[in-house]
Amino acid sequence: MTDYSNIPVEKLLKIGYQVLYDEKDPKKALTIYDTILAKYPNNTKALVYRAASLEKLYFGDKVSHVDDIIEDAHETLSKALVVAQGRGDREKIAFIYFRIFIHYFNRKMYAEAENFFKLAKQHGYDDATFSMWEKRLQNKLAKLNPTLTRNNDDNDNINKESEVLTTLPKVEKEKVAFRSDWYQTPNNVTISLFTDNLPSSNEDVKIEIPDGQNLSVSFKIASKGSEFQYETKLSHEIEKNNIQCKVFTKKIEIVFEKLQKRVTWHSLSVEETTSQNKPKVKKDWSNIDINDEDDDEDNEENGSADAFFQKIYADADPDTRRAMMKSFVESNGTTLNTSWTDVKDAPVETVPPEGSELKHF
Repeated sequence: MTDYSNIPVEKLLKIGYQVLYDEKDPKKALTIYDTILAKYPNNTKALVYRAASLEKLYFGDKVSHVDDIIEDAHETLSKALVVAQGRGDREKIAFIYFRIFIHYFNRKMYAEAENFFKLAKQHGYDDATFSMWEKRLQNKLAKLNPTLTRNNDDNDNINKESEVLTTLPKVEKEKVAFRSDWYQTPNNVTISLFTDNLPSSNEDVKIEIPDGQNLSVSFKIASKGSEFQYETKLSHEIEKNNIQCKVFTKKIEIVFEKLQKRVTWHSLSVEETTSQNKPKVKKDWSNIDINDEDDDEDNEENGSADAFFQKIYADADPDTRRAMMKSFVESNGTTLNTSWTDVKDAPVETVPPEGSELKHF
């Protein structure tokens, strides 16, 4: 058995993702994510994809199709949401809402799925499959209650977080006000962590940065019986053996020495850099979760073109579904290709109808 304990967490997260989606081995992926969580119990990526591993076991393995497995996935997603909310990370909160939507959709709990889909949308989540999922959800809800006209207003009362979160299992949530800040000099970077519950001394703060870039800061909150944890991947490397920490009355201040002196950091973390640059994301269509449930019920409406193509999609294998989604989305609805071999390696170009002209706005 492979020993994952000494592999850097960012590399191990990538390995786990490849094992789960490329090798299609959820049991092995689960072992990898459990290894990460044993050391970093509040790593949101590991929590989300641990839940995905459990879901794939539940839906894909008859032996694992038991309530304990799917409830474990549910609770893991719930913890990921609590951690993200505690850190105020809106992007991760949106992503986790979307994953909870997928979780409920695959369990055919469509009313709950709708709540979390709207929350994900409110928090700005979007990807190439978002509109497709929205249509599938609407079809399911229409089947459940065809007379109900649904209000798409983002402020609909049923989508209030206080109401939606009651559907999640109760997970202990440390209600701590928290924010972070940072500044730099030519040779140093200083991070300030502001929180209501501070440790009594510098020695109580545990700082780990094994590779000079993946930072983890934690300390015990004795009065609450819980733990504070802050994790981020720095945008540049630091001298990991030269770290200073000081606890003040309202904050913890950590000073790092830059590995490359006099280099200006444009952001503290890799995630901030990605967000600022906003590059055009190339979607990895080969790793899209394809729900294998029978969608024949959605295709009984009539003999229209939509119904015809929905029938093709419902009866298709996972690669054909990926090809259909990729070609339709990337071509802006002008091409529908069912051959994954034809479309997997390059973007599908927009081909406007004869006599019309493509315009970019």
